[in-house]
Amino acid sequence: MVRARLLHTISDNESIGTEWNMASATARQGRPKGSGLDDSQQLARIAALLAADPKLKPTTAIRSLGIEDPSLIRRLRNKYRAEQAVLQTNAHQL
Repeated sequence: MVRARLLHTISDNESIGTEWNMASATARQGRPKGSGLDDSQQLARIAALLAADPKLKPTTAIRSLGIEDPSLIRRLRNKYRAEQAVLQTNAHQL
């Protein structure tokens, strides 16, 4: 159950108004974005595999590196998709 806290605010004309704070309703679950894990080497290897075999899918390329943890696969796949253009350019230049 989501609890709402009532905040009292004073506006410019000194009247008291009310505002509902539903911060807990929008809280995200899991690890915060950008929490510092450096996956650049793994992403570069994934991009190299995909450049070598264009029919390969990102998840298959990740699994071919020996990664089996579903949360790690998901994180790498999402990071690859977010940085796909740069990673593909760098992979083709090698």
